[in-house]
Amino acid sequence: KATVSVLYWSLYSDMTNEGIIFDIKLILLVVTFATNVLGADECIGNSACLLAGQQCIDPDYNVMGDWTCNCIGSGTGSQMAGVATCTWTGECQTSNAVCSGVNQQGCEDPDPATSGDVRCICIPPYTTVSTTPGGVAAAVCTLNECNYKSIYETCSNAGQTCQDPTNSATMIGDWTCSCVAPATGTGQQAAATCVEVGECQTNGMTCTAVGQTCDDPSTTTVGDWQCKCVAPATGLSQTAGVATCTLDECTATCPSCADSGNGNSCTALGQTCEDPNTSSTSLNDWTCIIDECDTTPCGATQDCDDKNKAPASTGDFECTCRSPETGTQTGGAATCLLDECNVPSKGGVCTAAGQSCTDPAGAGLNNWECICLPPSFSASMSQGQQTPVTDCTFSAGCANGNSDTCTNAGQTCFSTGAMTFQCVCISPETGTAMTGAAASCTLDECTTVCPTCADQTGSGNVCTQAGQTCTDPDTSAASKSDWFCVLDECTTQSAVCATASPAQTCNDPDQNANTLGDWTCSCTVGMGDQVAGVASCVIDECIANAATCTGAGQTCNEPSTSVSGDWECICAAPGVGSQVGGVATCANDECAVSANSNTCTASGQQCNDPDTSNAGDWQCECIAPATGTPGVAMVATCMQVGECAANAATCTAAGQSCDDPDPMVDMNWRCLCIPPATGAPVTMGTATCETDECSVTANSMICTQVGQQCEDNDKTTADNWECVCSAPFANRATRAAATCSLDECIANGATCTAAGQECEDPDLTVASDWQCKCIAPAMGTPAVMMAAVCTQTGECATMANEVICTNAGQACEDPDTMTMGDWVCKCISPETGTNVVGAAATCTVDECTIASVAAICTGAGQTCEDNDIAVRNDWECVCAMPSTTRATAQAATCLYDECTDMAKSMICTAGTQTCNDPDQTVMDNWQCECVLPKTGAATTMMLATCTEDECVTQG
Repeated sequence: KATVSVLYWSLYSDMTNEGIIFDIKLILLVVTFATNVLGADECIGNSACLLAGQQCIDPDYNVMGDWTCNCIGSGTGSQMAGVATCTWTGECQTSNAVCSGVNQQGCEDPDPATSGDVRCICIPPYTTVSTTPGGVAAAVCTLNECNYKSIYETCSNAGQTCQDPTNSATMIGDWTCSCVAPATGTGQQAAATCVEVGECQTNGMTCTAVGQTCDDPSTTTVGDWQCKCVAPATGLSQTAGVATCTLDECTATCPSCADSGNGNSCTALGQTCEDPNTSSTSLNDWTCIIDECDTTPCGATQDCDDKNKAPASTGDFECTCRSPETGTQTGGAATCLLDECNVPSKGGVCTAAGQSCTDPAGAGLNNWECICLPPSFSASMSQGQQTPVTDCTFSAGCANGNSDTCTNAGQTCFSTGAMTFQCVCISPETGTAMTGAAASCTLDECTTVCPTCADQTGSGNVCTQAGQTCTDPDTSAASKSDWFCVLDECTTQSAVCATASPAQTCNDPDQNANTLGDWTCSCTVGMGDQVAGVASCVIDECIANAATCTGAGQTCNEPSTSVSGDWECICAAPGVGSQVGGVATCANDECAVSANSNTCTASGQQCNDPDTSNAGDWQCECIAPATGTPGVAMVATCMQVGECAANAATCTAAGQSCDDPDPMVDMNWRCLCIPPATGAPVTMGTATCETDECSVTANSMICTQVGQQCEDNDKTTADNWECVCSAPFANRATRAAATCSLDECIANGATCTAAGQECEDPDLTVASDWQCKCIAPAMGTPAVMMAAVCTQTGECATMANEVICTNAGQACEDPDTMTMGDWVCKCISPETGTNVVGAAATCTVDECTIASVAAICTGAGQTCEDNDIAVRNDWECVCAMPSTTRATAQAATCLYDECTDMAKSMICTAGTQTCNDPDQTVMDNWQCECVLPKTGAATTMMLATCTEDECVTQG
C-alpha cells in the first residue's frame, strides 16, 4: 500500500495534462505493482494495447507471450504480442486517429449511413459513462477492477464474489473478495478467509476448491451441507458434494464472457457467439463465428455447408445439389445435372423389366430410354422412350416365356442350350448365375456406383467426402436406398457428458448422419437421460437405502431426485422425527393415538405422554381443580371439588372436564373443553368443542418435516387432518404426507405450442425443468424453459407455411419432401384433430382428461370442468357445494358465507343479534354478535352473551 501511495502522489504532483492520459498512466503504474501480487494476467501492466486505443486479452494465464491487442468499436483486427492493424468502417476511417491516436480510446460509428455520429469509446475493462458524438472529445470512463479477469477469478476460484466499491478510474486497488452468506469474511486485493457455519466449517473446502460456496441449511441436521454455484454460474445445489455448475459465456456477463460489461463482442460485430463447453470450469473457450449459410447463398433448392465458421474464413461454404441431381460448388451455387436413370421411378422401370436405362442428354428432361440387354435384342432395333422395350427377343433357351423368370426378378436371361437358360444379375448387382431360376443378387450401395447408391454418378461416395463411413444394413438387391452415413456424435459431444458431476456417459442411438442432435447423456449415478445435453439425474436413493429405514420400522424419503446424499429415514406415524442418511430417533407421542386420548377425555381427563421415546407410559391425568394420581395407560381416579362433585358426570359424558371457578358461589359450575379441543365454556351445561388436529405436534410434524402444510378443515370430526403440498405443487393426503407433483407444461405449454413445438416436464417433482421439444420431422435440441431452435424440412422450411401452423399453436409437417403442396398443420398432443393440407387444423381437447390438470382440482377437493374443448387453458376448478366459487386454470379459493344459511342466521336474529362469517374459506366459524347499545364478545355458532350498561346508554 505504501508503494502504491508513493506512485500515486508522485504522479499526481507531476501531472501536467488532465484527462484520460493521466488515468491510463496512473493505472499502468498501479497495476504494474499489482501484477507482482496477482502474477498471471499479462495484460495487467501492459501499455502497448492501451496506448494504441486497443483492448488487451490474455487467453491463458499459464502461457507466456500469448496476449493479443484487439481493435474495438468499428475496427476489426488482432495481433498476438503486439499492436494490431485495425480495419475501420464508416467515419472511423478518419476519426480513429483522434480517438485512438490522441485520446487512446476506441472509435465507434453506430450507423455508417448517418454522418456526425462517430464517437470515442472506452477500452474494456473500462466502461463508457458518457461520450460526445463527433469523434473529437474523449469519452468519460469508469473502471470496475472486478472486470479484470485475473482479479475476478481470484475471487470466483475461491467461491467468493468480487466487489469494487468505487468504480473510479483513479481509485485503484480497493477491490475485495467477499464470502458468500452465510459465511462471513472479506479479503482486500485477495481471496478472503471465510468464517463458515455449521458443517461448512469442516466441508467448506470441498466447495471452494472448485469455485463454489458452502451452505448448511440447518445447523441442527447432520449431513445436509451443500455446495452451491456462485453467480453468474448456475446449477442445482448438491448435498454433501460438489454441484454441477454451468456458465454459458455467450449469454452471461463476466470478465471471461463475450460480454464483459460492455456488450456482447460477437453481436457488436454482427457475428454469433458459440460456447462449446458451458461447464463453469471451462472458461475462455467461447468464439465468434459467422455461418455463411445463414444468408442462403446456395438458394432454396441446394444444401449449404460452411465447414469453417471462423469470421476470417469466407467464401469456403459449399453448395450441393439435392438428390437425384448432382453437382457441388465451393463459394457459390452449384450447376446441377440430372441423369433421369438415377430417379428410381424412371430408371427403375427399365431394371424391373430386365433392361437397362440410358439418359443420353444428361441435363435434359424426359429423354431417358430402356434398352434390351444382351443376348436379347430388339427386332426393330428401336429403343423404348420412357417405357420398356416390348419386342426384346431371346434365342433358344430364353425363348417361349422362359426369360420371364429372369426379367420378373430384374435380371437378364442367357441361353445355355435349346431348352435351358440361366438368370444373371444385371450390373452393378452381383451374384452367381442360377440355371432355370432367378439368381440371388446383392448390391452393396456403399461400394457401388448406381442411382440409389452413396456414389450415384462415380463422382465419389458422399459419406467418404464428408469424412464419414457408409453402411448398407441390407445388401440384397431387393433392398435399395437403405444405406446411410455413420456419424457417432459422441466423438465430438462426449466431453459435454463427461464434464458433468458426477460424469455421465454419451450414447448416439442412431448414428445415421441424417439424424443429428439425438446424442444422449445418461446418468451413471441415478437414472435419467437428456438428448443433446447434460441429464437431470433422478437419484432415488431410497431404492438402495430403503431397507435401512424399513428395518427400523421407518419409511425412506427422497426429498429431491436431482440431489445426491439427501435421502432420509422418517418415523412412522404417530412417531415424529427424521434423519438424513440413516435411522431417525423417533419421538412417539402416544396421546396422538385416538384410542389413548379418547380413554382419558371420555372420563374428563387429560392425556399426557411424559417420555415420547418410551412406549406404554402414557397416562390419564386429573384436570384441576380435580386431584388424583395419574393412571398409567388407564383412567385416573380423580377427586372432584365444589359443585363438580355432584355435576362432573354431565361434563365427562361429553368428554369434557368440570370446573367450579368459585366454590363459594352456587350454580356456577361449568364444562370445559379438554385441550387440544377449544370452545367457550358453558355454565351449568356442556360446551361446544372443536379440535384443530394440526395443533397436535405429532400430526403437524408429519407434514412439515417433508415441507408440506397441515390442514384440518373440519374441526368437529376426528382423524381427518391432511398434509397439503406447498404451491405450486399440488396434492393432499389424509393423516399422511402427500405425494406432491406439478406438471409445469400446464402453465408454460403455450410457450412451446406457439412455436409449433411440444412441451415436456421430465420430472413432475422438480420445478423449472420443463422444456420445449421439436416435433418430428423437425430436428433440434430441446430447450429448457424456452422455445427450442428447430430445423424444418421440405415445404415447412418456408417461413410463410410454418407461420400458418405456429400461429394456430400447431406443428408443420411435409410428409413427402419430393411432392409439392402436401404440407399439413398437425395438432400437438394432447390436442387431437384432422390434419389439413396447406392450412391450420381444427384441434380440440377436454383439458380435464389430462391427469395432471385434473389433479390440481381433485387435490384441492374440487371438480374440473372444461366448457369449451376448442379453447386452451379455460378449464376451471369448481368448489364443492355449498360454495359456488370457481377459478380458471388453477385451484379455487372456496368461499361460503355461512350466514346465508337461514337455519344458522336465525339463531342470531332470534336473539336480536347479527350473524357474521369472519372467514368464508372455513366452515363452522360463523358467530353471533351483539347489536349496539348492547356489547359483548362474539360467540362461535351460538348466541353471544350481551350486556347493556343503562347508566351509560340512558344517562
